[in-house]
Amino acid sequence: MSNDSTTTVVAILCKNMRVLACSDAGNTDNAVWELPVTFLKEGEDPSDACKRLAKDTLGCLLSTAWLLHTQRCEEDGQSIAMECYVCAPLPDEEPRAQTKALRWLRREDLTQVQWAAKHEELVRMVGTYWDQLFQAEHL
Repeated sequence: MSNDSTTTVVAILCKNMRVLACSDAGNTDNAVWELPVTFLKEGEDPSDACKRLAKDTLGCLLSTAWLLHTQRCEEDGQSIAMECYVCAPLPDEEPRAQTKALRWLRREDLTQVQWAAKHEELVRMVGTYWDQLFQAEHL
């Protein structure tokens, strides 16, 4: 893993055969979407950062989180390591966010929205391994 200043944690939040996408845009028709993401704090474990992202940004607790993939990407000329976790909220938890638009996407919806460049490869992976991500033994 790279140093903490260039490591992000991405949550592939799964529920009811859908994944959660978020956007900073007010107009969701033309929005650029991302999977929920946070920067890793100094000394923080990536799985703890994933739980913090869910609790602090999305207002929910996770029932499970497991590392799917570590991906490298470039953003503004900086190399970023993305630690990508598949996770699920507790059954009675519904993610919400005050500063972001949220949208649950089915597999067929993944190609219907515009993704941030840094998430395009990861979203293709999510679509490819969709059935495996939702297997009961994982979530």
